[in-house]
Amino acid sequence: LRVGEGLNATWKSLFLPDEADPVQEGTLHLPRTKRGEQQYIPITDRRLLALLRKHRRRRLGHRHIFGTTYQRVRKLIAQAAEAMLLPAEWFRSHSWRRGGATWILQQTKSVDYTVVLGRWASVLSARRYLKQGEALLARLLAEMSEETRLRVAALRSRVWELF
Repeated sequence: LRVGEGLNATWKSLFLPDEADPVQEGTLHLPRTKRGEQQYIPITDRRLLALLRKHRRRRLGHRHIFGTTYQRVRKLIAQAAEAMLLPAEWFRSHSWRRGGATWILQQTKSVDYTVVLGRWASVLSARRYLKQGEALLARLLAEMSEETRLRVAALRSRVWELF
């Protein structure tokens, strides 16, 4: 998901299954994307579904799922990097898309599935994107101090609480 797509997403465009529903798969409908066509994004991660349900209860009466701006997202990314003792210039708003794609690839071991889920127009551009993500991840792991590792672990566990 591109940051702009996420910021424009509305509650009306999101289907979340009931918690009791045995099929735990949601869908985000994007009426307009960078490529111009409407698209549907499956949401299969149970933790994400639970977070979105909780977030929806907190944002009752709001049209958009995320009530923030692109500038605020950029500032949050820089603050998160600083909190983890990482260089802020290594991260941009598209880092979330690259990180998400890298995570999907690590979980599924399938470039084809990652390409489809990431909605890339070509496998070549997706592979380039994924290689950059893997290279940054390797660089981060190689250069990370023990203090930074501890901060990243602490922040990772708290991210879910933010919602």
